[in-house]
Amino acid sequence: MLQVYRSVFALRCQATVVTTTDPEVALRLAIAEPPDLFITDWNHPKLSGLLLIKRLRDEARTQSVPLWVISADAKRREADALEAGADMVMQKPVMLDDLAHRANQLFLKG
Repeated sequence: MLQVYRSVFALRCQATVVTTTDPEVALRLAIAEPPDLFITDWNHPKLSGLLLIKRLRDEARTQSVPLWVISADAKRREADALEAGADMVMQKPVMLDDLAHRANQLFLKG
């Protein structure tokens, strides 16, 4: 799915996309160079999505970065994600047109 998301954002939003499957690497990259949008899944083997969101929100450099969660557990865990600091929670499977539309709206606001 990372390749699909990369294609959607690169082609439909003209965005530069950095991906990793390691949440600790993602955290380090985001803090070093805060992105315009951070998307994560809820489930990670090394660092839970909840802890990742909290750590991003605890860092001064990433406090205001829009943070989206796209997960198969989205409906069940939405309240937890929003309480931790996520800005939007989307249920997998995601309609790619909807994802691109929401991202374009976000980027146009900025």
